[in-house]
Amino acid sequence: MKANLYMTSLILLVVLIASPWISQAQVTITLPDFAIVEDGEIRLGNFAFIEGKSEDADRLRDMSIPVNINEDQTVTVNRTDLKGALKSNETINITGALTVQIAVWNDGLPASEICGLIERYFSSLSGDSLQISIKPVQKDAQIFSSCEPPVSGRILNNETPSPGQQVISLDCIDGSGKRIRHHQNVRVKVLAQVAHPLELIKRGSKIAADNIEIRTVAFESGSISALALSPHNLIGLEASRHLSPGSPIRWDQVCLPPDIRKGDGVEIVVKSGSFKIKAAARALESGSAGDEIWVRLESNQKRLRAVVVDTDHVTLQ
Repeated sequence: MKANLYMTSLILLVVLIASPWISQAQVTITLPDFAIVEDGEIRLGNFAFIEGKSEDADRLRDMSIPVNINEDQTVTVNRTDLKGALKSNETINITGALTVQIAVWNDGLPASEICGLIERYFSSLSGDSLQISIKPVQKDAQIFSSCEPPVSGRILNNETPSPGQQVISLDCIDGSGKRIRHHQNVRVKVLAQVAHPLELIKRGSKIAADNIEIRTVAFESGSISALALSPHNLIGLEASRHLSPGSPIRWDQVCLPPDIRKGDGVEIVVKSGSFKIKAAARALESGSAGDEIWVRLESNQKRLRAVVVDTDHVTLQ
Protein backbone atom coordinates (compact mmCIF):
# COMPACT_ATOMS: atom_id res chain seq x y z
CA MET A 1 0.00 0.00 0.00
CA LYS A 2 2.82 2.36 0.95
CA ALA A 3 4.61 1.49 -2.30
CA ASN A 4 1.50 2.32 -4.35
CA LEU A 5 1.06 5.62 -2.48
CA TYR A 6 4.74 6.45 -3.08
CA MET A 7 4.42 5.73 -6.83
CA THR A 8 1.25 7.86 -7.10
CA SER A 9 2.98 10.80 -5.36
CA LEU A 10 6.01 10.42 -7.62
CA ILE A 11 3.85 10.46 -10.77
CA LEU A 12 2.00 13.59 -9.56
CA LEU A 13 5.33 15.30 -8.82
CA VAL A 14 6.64 14.50 -12.31
CA VAL A 15 3.41 15.84 -13.88
CA LEU A 16 3.63 19.07 -11.88
CA ILE A 17 7.28 19.60 -12.81
CA ALA A 18 6.72 18.80 -16.49
CA SER A 19 3.47 20.80 -16.82
CA PRO A 20 5.12 23.87 -18.45
CA TRP A 21 6.41 21.64 -21.25
CA ILE A 22 3.19 19.63 -21.55
CA SER A 23 1.14 22.82 -21.93
CA GLN A 24 3.37 23.92 -24.79
CA ALA A 25 1.34 22.04 -27.40
CA GLN A 26 2.86 21.65 -30.84
CA VAL A 27 1.12 23.21 -33.84
CA THR A 28 1.08 21.38 -37.16
CA ILE A 29 0.93 23.31 -40.44
CA THR A 30 0.04 21.18 -43.48
CA LEU A 31 0.78 22.76 -46.84
CA PRO A 32 -1.39 21.89 -49.85
CA ASP A 33 -0.04 21.40 -53.37
CA PHE A 34 -1.83 24.53 -54.56
CA ALA A 35 -4.32 27.12 -53.35
CA ILE A 36 -6.61 29.85 -54.67
CA VAL A 37 -7.03 32.87 -52.42
CA GLU A 38 -9.16 36.00 -52.54
CA ASP A 39 -7.53 39.20 -53.70
CA GLY A 40 -5.78 41.11 -50.96
CA GLU A 41 -3.27 40.33 -48.24
CA ILE A 42 -2.25 36.66 -48.19
CA ARG A 43 -2.48 35.11 -44.75
CA LEU A 44 -1.28 31.67 -43.68
CA GLY A 45 -4.81 30.51 -42.91
CA ASN A 46 -5.86 31.29 -46.51
CA PHE A 47 -3.95 28.31 -47.88
CA ALA A 48 -2.58 26.10 -45.08
CA PHE A 49 -4.31 23.62 -42.74
CA ILE A 50 -3.35 24.51 -39.15
CA GLU A 51 -3.99 22.23 -36.16
CA GLY A 52 -2.94 22.50 -32.52
CA LYS A 53 -3.52 24.66 -29.45
CA SER A 54 -6.42 26.94 -30.32
CA GLU A 55 -4.86 30.33 -29.48
CA ASP A 56 -1.59 29.47 -31.27
CA ALA A 57 -3.43 28.06 -34.30
CA ASP A 58 -5.71 31.12 -34.53
CA ARG A 59 -2.73 33.47 -34.34
CA LEU A 60 -0.91 31.56 -37.10
CA ARG A 61 -3.99 31.51 -39.34
CA ASP A 62 -4.08 35.31 -39.16
CA MET A 63 -0.35 35.70 -39.83
CA SER A 64 0.45 37.71 -42.97
CA ILE A 65 2.86 36.10 -45.47
CA PRO A 66 5.32 38.57 -47.07
CA VAL A 67 5.23 37.47 -50.73
CA ASN A 68 5.26 39.21 -54.10
CA ILE A 69 2.41 38.48 -56.49
CA ASN A 70 3.66 37.81 -60.04
CA GLU A 71 2.20 39.36 -63.19
CA ASP A 72 0.08 36.25 -63.79
CA GLN A 73 -1.46 36.70 -60.32
CA THR A 74 0.44 33.77 -58.82
CA VAL A 75 2.64 33.31 -55.76
CA THR A 76 5.06 30.52 -54.81
CA VAL A 77 5.62 29.72 -51.13
CA ASN A 78 7.99 26.97 -50.01
CA ARG A 79 8.71 25.49 -46.60
CA THR A 80 12.00 27.37 -46.23
CA ASP A 81 10.31 30.75 -46.78
CA LEU A 82 7.61 29.82 -44.31
CA LYS A 83 10.06 28.71 -41.61
CA GLY A 84 11.88 32.02 -42.02
CA ALA A 85 8.66 33.93 -41.36
CA LEU A 86 7.87 31.97 -38.18
CA LYS A 87 9.36 32.63 -34.76
CA SER A 88 12.37 30.41 -34.13
CA ASN A 89 11.32 29.62 -30.56
CA GLU A 90 7.94 28.18 -31.56
CA THR A 91 7.38 24.42 -31.68
CA ILE A 92 5.81 24.09 -35.11
CA ASN A 93 5.75 21.05 -37.40
CA ILE A 94 5.40 21.79 -41.14
CA THR A 95 4.19 18.91 -43.32
CA GLY A 96 2.59 18.39 -46.72
CA ALA A 97 3.86 19.79 -49.99
CA LEU A 98 7.38 21.23 -50.23
CA THR A 99 6.10 24.07 -52.41
CA VAL A 100 2.66 25.72 -52.55
CA GLN A 101 1.52 27.29 -55.81
CA ILE A 102 -1.02 30.08 -55.03
CA ALA A 103 -3.29 31.94 -57.43
CA VAL A 104 -5.36 35.05 -56.68
CA TRP A 105 -9.04 34.32 -57.30
CA ASN A 106 -11.02 35.89 -60.09
CA ASP A 107 -14.58 35.04 -61.13
CA GLY A 108 -15.00 32.04 -63.39
CA LEU A 109 -11.42 30.80 -63.01
CA PRO A 110 -10.97 28.50 -66.02
CA ALA A 111 -9.35 25.08 -65.92
CA SER A 112 -6.44 26.35 -68.01
CA GLU A 113 -5.35 28.62 -65.14
CA ILE A 114 -5.68 25.81 -62.60
CA CYS A 115 -3.61 23.58 -64.88
CA GLY A 116 -0.96 26.31 -64.83
CA LEU A 117 -0.79 25.98 -61.04
CA ILE A 118 -0.56 22.21 -61.29
CA GLU A 119 2.21 22.26 -63.89
CA ARG A 120 4.23 24.72 -61.78
CA TYR A 121 3.79 22.38 -58.82
CA PHE A 122 5.04 19.37 -60.81
CA SER A 123 7.92 21.41 -62.21
CA SER A 124 8.97 22.45 -58.69
CA LEU A 125 9.17 18.75 -57.74
CA SER A 126 11.11 17.81 -60.89
CA GLY A 127 13.84 20.44 -60.60
CA ASP A 128 15.69 21.80 -63.62
CA SER A 129 15.61 18.65 -65.74
CA LEU A 130 11.87 18.72 -66.55
CA GLN A 131 9.48 21.37 -67.80
CA ILE A 132 5.87 20.19 -67.72
CA SER A 133 2.94 21.59 -69.71
CA ILE A 134 -0.60 20.59 -68.69
CA LYS A 135 -3.63 21.65 -70.74
CA PRO A 136 -7.30 20.71 -70.22
CA VAL A 137 -8.65 18.52 -73.00
CA GLN A 138 -11.90 20.50 -72.95
CA LYS A 139 -10.88 24.13 -73.49
CA ASP A 140 -13.56 25.80 -71.32
CA ALA A 141 -13.65 23.14 -68.58
CA GLN A 142 -14.30 24.40 -65.06
CA ILE A 143 -12.44 22.38 -62.46
CA PHE A 144 -13.83 24.25 -59.46
CA SER A 145 -17.38 24.89 -60.61
CA SER A 146 -18.77 23.61 -57.28
CA CYS A 147 -16.27 25.34 -54.98
CA GLU A 148 -16.24 28.85 -53.63
CA PRO A 149 -12.99 30.74 -52.98
CA PRO A 150 -10.62 30.35 -51.27
CA VAL A 151 -9.79 26.77 -52.32
CA SER A 152 -6.94 24.56 -51.20
CA GLY A 153 -6.14 21.46 -53.21
CA ARG A 154 -3.99 18.35 -53.06
CA ILE A 155 -3.07 16.42 -56.17
CA LEU A 156 -3.85 12.77 -55.46
CA ASN A 157 -1.64 11.28 -58.18
CA ASN A 158 1.20 13.61 -57.23
CA GLU A 159 4.11 11.94 -58.99
CA THR A 160 5.58 13.32 -62.19
CA PRO A 161 2.83 12.82 -64.82
CA SER A 162 3.55 10.82 -67.97
CA PRO A 163 3.31 12.53 -71.35
CA GLY A 164 -0.04 12.16 -73.13
CA GLN A 165 -3.73 12.37 -72.27
CA GLN A 166 -4.68 11.34 -68.73
CA VAL A 167 -6.83 12.17 -65.71
CA ILE A 168 -5.48 14.23 -62.82
CA SER A 169 -7.45 13.84 -59.58
CA LEU A 170 -7.76 16.75 -57.15
CA ASP A 171 -8.93 16.64 -53.54
CA CYS A 172 -10.16 20.17 -52.75
CA ILE A 173 -11.42 22.03 -49.68
CA ASP A 174 -13.37 25.23 -50.24
CA GLY A 175 -13.69 28.26 -47.96
CA SER A 176 -16.50 26.67 -45.93
CA GLY A 177 -14.47 23.53 -45.24
CA LYS A 178 -16.40 21.37 -47.69
CA ARG A 179 -14.25 18.67 -49.30
CA ILE A 180 -14.87 17.87 -52.95
CA ARG A 181 -12.97 15.50 -55.24
CA HIS A 182 -12.54 16.55 -58.87
CA HIS A 183 -11.18 14.66 -61.86
CA GLN A 184 -9.85 16.62 -64.82
CA ASN A 185 -9.01 15.18 -68.23
CA VAL A 186 -5.75 16.82 -69.33
CA ARG A 187 -3.05 16.53 -71.95
CA VAL A 188 0.53 16.52 -70.64
CA LYS A 189 3.64 17.52 -72.59
CA VAL A 190 7.09 17.16 -71.04
CA LEU A 191 10.29 18.93 -72.07
CA ALA A 192 13.07 16.83 -70.61
CA GLN A 193 16.83 17.20 -70.52
CA VAL A 194 18.32 13.85 -71.52
CA ALA A 195 21.86 12.70 -72.25
CA HIS A 196 22.92 11.26 -75.63
CA PRO A 197 26.34 9.64 -76.25
CA LEU A 198 28.48 11.65 -78.66
CA GLU A 199 30.06 8.39 -79.82
CA LEU A 200 29.80 4.70 -79.00
CA ILE A 201 30.40 4.22 -75.27
CA LYS A 202 31.56 0.64 -74.77
CA ARG A 203 30.41 -1.53 -71.90
CA GLY A 204 32.60 -0.93 -68.84
CA SER A 205 33.58 2.58 -69.91
CA LYS A 206 32.98 5.54 -67.62
CA ILE A 207 30.58 8.29 -68.63
CA ALA A 208 32.29 11.69 -68.71
CA ALA A 209 31.21 15.21 -69.58
CA ASP A 210 33.11 15.06 -72.88
CA ASN A 211 31.49 11.88 -74.24
CA ILE A 212 27.84 12.90 -73.82
CA GLU A 213 25.71 15.87 -74.84
CA ILE A 214 22.58 17.19 -73.14
CA ARG A 215 19.56 17.68 -75.38
CA THR A 216 16.13 19.09 -74.53
CA VAL A 217 13.55 16.73 -76.02
CA ALA A 218 9.75 17.16 -76.16
CA PHE A 219 7.71 14.10 -75.16
CA GLU A 220 3.96 14.10 -75.90
CA SER A 221 3.27 10.39 -75.28
CA GLY A 222 4.85 7.29 -73.80
CA SER A 223 6.77 6.77 -70.58
CA ILE A 224 9.87 8.72 -69.56
CA SER A 225 10.44 7.08 -66.16
CA ALA A 226 13.36 4.94 -67.43
CA LEU A 227 15.27 7.88 -68.94
CA ALA A 228 18.19 9.46 -67.09
CA LEU A 229 16.41 12.76 -66.47
CA SER A 230 19.18 14.24 -64.31
CA PRO A 231 22.05 14.00 -66.81
CA HIS A 232 24.69 15.53 -64.50
CA ASN A 233 24.21 12.50 -62.19
CA LEU A 234 25.50 10.23 -64.97
CA ILE A 235 29.05 11.57 -64.77
CA GLY A 236 31.35 8.95 -63.24
CA LEU A 237 28.94 6.05 -63.73
CA GLU A 238 29.83 3.06 -65.89
CA ALA A 239 28.03 1.78 -68.97
CA SER A 240 26.58 -1.67 -68.27
CA ARG A 241 26.12 -2.22 -72.02
CA HIS A 242 27.19 -0.55 -75.26
CA LEU A 243 25.58 2.91 -75.58
CA SER A 244 24.96 4.12 -79.13
CA PRO A 245 24.85 7.83 -80.02
CA GLY A 246 21.37 7.60 -81.54
CA SER A 247 19.45 6.93 -78.31
CA PRO A 248 19.05 8.75 -74.96
CA ILE A 249 20.71 7.06 -71.99
CA ARG A 250 18.46 5.11 -69.58
CA TRP A 251 19.17 4.40 -65.93
CA ASP A 252 19.11 0.64 -66.57
CA GLN A 253 22.06 1.08 -68.98
CA VAL A 254 24.45 2.43 -66.34
CA CYS A 255 25.75 1.33 -62.95
CA LEU A 256 28.19 2.35 -60.26
CA PRO A 257 31.76 1.25 -61.08
CA PRO A 258 32.94 -1.66 -58.89
CA ASP A 259 35.36 -0.95 -56.04
CA ILE A 260 37.53 -3.88 -57.12
CA ARG A 261 37.89 -5.15 -60.68
CA LYS A 262 38.84 -8.59 -61.87
CA GLY A 263 42.66 -8.80 -61.95
CA ASP A 264 43.26 -6.10 -59.33
CA GLY A 265 45.79 -6.75 -56.59
CA VAL A 266 44.14 -6.70 -53.15
CA GLU A 267 45.13 -7.19 -49.54
CA ILE A 268 43.31 -9.74 -47.40
CA VAL A 269 42.92 -8.48 -43.84
CA VAL A 270 41.78 -10.84 -41.07
CA LYS A 271 41.38 -9.59 -37.49
CA SER A 272 41.38 -11.95 -34.50
CA GLY A 273 41.28 -10.19 -31.15
CA SER A 274 44.33 -7.93 -30.98
CA PHE A 275 46.00 -9.70 -33.93
CA LYS A 276 45.73 -8.66 -37.57
CA ILE A 277 46.80 -10.97 -40.40
CA LYS A 278 47.47 -9.61 -43.88
CA ALA A 279 48.10 -11.42 -47.16
CA ALA A 280 48.45 -10.38 -50.79
CA ALA A 281 45.93 -11.73 -53.30
CA ARG A 282 44.56 -11.21 -56.80
CA ALA A 283 40.84 -10.57 -57.48
CA LEU A 284 39.26 -13.19 -59.76
CA GLU A 285 35.95 -11.25 -59.93
CA SER A 286 34.76 -7.67 -59.80
CA GLY A 287 32.75 -6.43 -56.83
CA SER A 288 31.70 -3.46 -54.70
CA ALA A 289 31.80 -3.02 -50.92
CA GLY A 290 29.85 -5.85 -49.27
CA ASP A 291 30.02 -8.19 -52.28
CA GLU A 292 31.54 -11.65 -51.93
CA ILE A 293 34.12 -12.47 -54.63
CA TRP A 294 36.74 -15.11 -55.42
CA VAL A 295 40.39 -14.14 -54.82
CA ARG A 296 43.65 -16.09 -55.30
CA LEU A 297 46.47 -15.94 -52.74
CA GLU A 298 49.77 -14.79 -54.24
CA SER A 299 51.79 -17.06 -51.92
CA ASN A 300 50.31 -20.49 -52.78
CA GLN A 301 47.68 -19.72 -55.48
CA LYS A 302 44.89 -20.99 -53.22
CA ARG A 303 41.39 -19.71 -54.10
CA LEU A 304 39.31 -18.12 -51.30
CA ARG A 305 35.91 -16.44 -50.96
CA ALA A 306 36.34 -12.92 -49.59
CA VAL A 307 34.14 -9.89 -48.89
CA VAL A 308 35.04 -6.55 -50.49
CA VAL A 309 35.84 -3.86 -47.88
CA ASP A 310 37.04 -1.00 -50.12
CA THR A 311 39.07 -0.41 -53.29
CA ASP A 312 42.18 -2.16 -51.89
CA HIS A 313 41.04 -4.55 -49.17
CA VAL A 314 38.95 -7.69 -48.71
CA THR A 315 38.30 -9.80 -45.62
CA LEU A 316 37.35 -13.40 -44.93
CA GLN A 317 33.98 -14.19 -43.42
